[in-house]
Amino acid sequence: TKQGKKNVAPTFSFSTKQGVSARGIQEYDRLDPLSYYQAYWEALRNDKVTAGKTPEVAATEATNELITFLKYNATDVAGNQIIGTDGAINPNASVRYSSDDLDWFAPIERLGYRQEYNFSAKGATDRADYYVSLGYLNEKGVFKNSDFERYTLRTNVNVDVLDWLKVGVNNSGDIRMTNSVTSSGSGFANAFYNARRMGPIFPVYAIDDQGNYITDPNFGTKAFDRGDGRFGIPTRPNNTSGRQAPEESLLNNSLTEALFFRTVGYVELTPIKNLSIKINGSVDIGTANGQFYGNPFVGDYIGVGRATKSANFDITTNLNQLVDYSFDLDARNSFDILAGHESYGIKNNDFNAAKTGYIVLDNPVLDNYTTIVSAASQIDRYKTEGYFSRINYNHDDKYFASFSFRRDGTSRFSQEARWGNFWSIGGSWRMSEEAFMSGMSWIDELKLRGSYGQTGNDNVGGYYASQTLYSSGRNNANNAGFFSYNVGNNALKWEKNTSADIAVDFEVLGRVRGTVEYFNRYSDNLLFSVPIPSESGYTSQNRNIGKMVNKGLEFDANVDILKSAGGLEWNFALNATMLTNEITQLPETSRENGIITGTKKLLEGHSIYDFWLKDWYGVDPDTGNPLYVYDPESESTPNNLLKEINGVPVTTNQNNGVYHYAGSSIADVYGAFTNNLSYKGFSLSVMFAYSVGGKIYDGNMQSLMGTLDGSAISVGMDDRWKNPGDITDVPRISINNNTNNIATSDRWLTDASFLNLRNINLGYEFKKAAIQSLGISSLRTYVSAENLFFISAIKGLNPMETFNGTQDAGLYPPSRVLTLGVNINF
Repeated sequence: TKQGKKNVAPTFSFSTKQGVSARGIQEYDRLDPLSYYQAYWEALRNDKVTAGKTPEVAATEATNELITFLKYNATDVAGNQIIGTDGAINPNASVRYSSDDLDWFAPIERLGYRQEYNFSAKGATDRADYYVSLGYLNEKGVFKNSDFERYTLRTNVNVDVLDWLKVGVNNSGDIRMTNSVTSSGSGFANAFYNARRMGPIFPVYAIDDQGNYITDPNFGTKAFDRGDGRFGIPTRPNNTSGRQAPEESLLNNSLTEALFFRTVGYVELTPIKNLSIKINGSVDIGTANGQFYGNPFVGDYIGVGRATKSANFDITTNLNQLVDYSFDLDARNSFDILAGHESYGIKNNDFNAAKTGYIVLDNPVLDNYTTIVSAASQIDRYKTEGYFSRINYNHDDKYFASFSFRRDGTSRFSQEARWGNFWSIGGSWRMSEEAFMSGMSWIDELKLRGSYGQTGNDNVGGYYASQTLYSSGRNNANNAGFFSYNVGNNALKWEKNTSADIAVDFEVLGRVRGTVEYFNRYSDNLLFSVPIPSESGYTSQNRNIGKMVNKGLEFDANVDILKSAGGLEWNFALNATMLTNEITQLPETSRENGIITGTKKLLEGHSIYDFWLKDWYGVDPDTGNPLYVYDPESESTPNNLLKEINGVPVTTNQNNGVYHYAGSSIADVYGAFTNNLSYKGFSLSVMFAYSVGGKIYDGNMQSLMGTLDGSAISVGMDDRWKNPGDITDVPRISINNNTNNIATSDRWLTDASFLNLRNINLGYEFKKAAIQSLGISSLRTYVSAENLFFISAIKGLNPMETFNGTQDAGLYPPSRVLTLGVNINF
């Protein structure tokens, strides 16, 4: 907690940051327009051959029907002249649209800008200290209509009322205004996702046959091409017809105004020496008003528009009482004993209402709309109660021991199961203080420490995991109705995590410091949402399903590589983690077949991070068909879909592919390393984050390797099978066989290794002699860059997104940020 020192005059600090931001990870490489036409020509030709036509007839029809299928001719030659009957691109064909016309990212991206200002003051009298700060932040995001503005205020006061009584209060608050766009998921409204998947022949704007931009009659600006045939231009062949994600992103608006306030206070009494009685209390209050405007021109609310209003009022309280007593038995033995109680509570009050049928444009108040779509409110409560104690022992500043115990109760579980007991023990030995090491002057510090104990987890999702829940508002005309949507479980109890750790802390040669730690964390009564038979009327139930162990090694090192008399210093820091995970027990009903969830299957002896996917075999060099290892327990397969290669039974039908474990998302090792250099006021810090090994399921690449509905295609399609004897891992391109070609399988598992230049900071600290005459005690300027450099297995892939190796198809990538800053103290 920041606070002033005793009996000091007020001091002041001011800092400012000015920064620009841009997209930090480049996009996947996709086929250009002419190569795209060529790929689709080949897909049409292949499907016609499969249907029984001769290669010559199929090629001629593919040439003539290419634009009939794709609808848009983005070239300056006739539609039947773009690709010849030999599959070659017409050398006289060129793209008639500019690169900007075909760039679906351009309308939604911008150079972001961030500005931040902070001012603080602190000081003290003989009995009180104080600290106050003001802050302002304004950020324009990389994507248009993504903005954030915040005002902050913080105060902290501590007062020694009497020699045995001390009180303090810390207040903080901020006002936030957030303008946001849909930034995740694969919905039509996600402009980022749709910009990635849009085929390269479809222009962003409506352009006539003469190449002129068409003016939108509603706005008087360049009209967006919605792919729905308006203005007499073609209709897109895919399911984005009638949608225009960039236009929707610019016309729709989602604004949230929020106020957050937190106050933390304490009273501490020391009635006798070494005895402390302390009461801590905090209240967090958050209120937010949300407003969504859905335009009536394009998207989900054509003709009617939509306005949504939301209001949230949340209160979180935390109160604890602590009694701490320390004493010495003698000069070499001392104890510290703590006992306490804690009460924690949350109350969330939410309201949401939506209406359609606008009366006046651009007025998103509910009274401006005629039809109620939804109106709902909800109040949630959650509480925990805890009692705890701790004993610390110190012998001669060489041997240390600790024991703790706590009993916690949670409102998430039923009355019969809501209380849990948790404990821990720990100890350490400062070996470097022993007499037998006195001759080892090169060892500055050597400590051996270990601990063993339990913690509890009640976070199963939602606040009422043990209860069967019902939803009202399911009315039939004037007859009230409700239904049950969540089945409770009165047997739910605390998930217990038992940890055993042993570590060595060291410092040698006055330059090398570090820690090596082995950990083994055993989880019992795992809380998990388990699928249940649909006949029950539910899809899943929260249960304590089994046991799991996480174990591994953590290493931290900090080395002063260079310490020169001339002022040049170089420090290097490295941390690394190696982790394994294993499910050791599941319920009897799931022990044999496990629990399948997404791309994973939970099974004893395996990890929750192990992928469970169809076994991709490769591409048949004779036919170009995709091959999957055959599952003999699958439904019978026609003989023409089943063959054997090198003794391995394979099938071209993905429905008959066998599932298997296909690796883990856990990296072999991950961490970060930093170089810090300084010389005569200059400082340079360079930090890299890294991960080596592990896999990620690249669902984005999976969709980009498909040819179903005129979506974009990856340049990886250039490696596709074309002729008998071709050896490749990309099947024969096809529209009709697209499902088999890109079926979910281990084909899409990719190395998750990455190297990210997370931060560079170059600064200069002015000498005091140069600034004292200005009334300034310290002055530092710096420039920093974030996410300046990134390497992964595939351009566009972001392995940092999740630990479990899956992706959000439409998640916006991290930003690259360049910042100039100044810190002044006076």
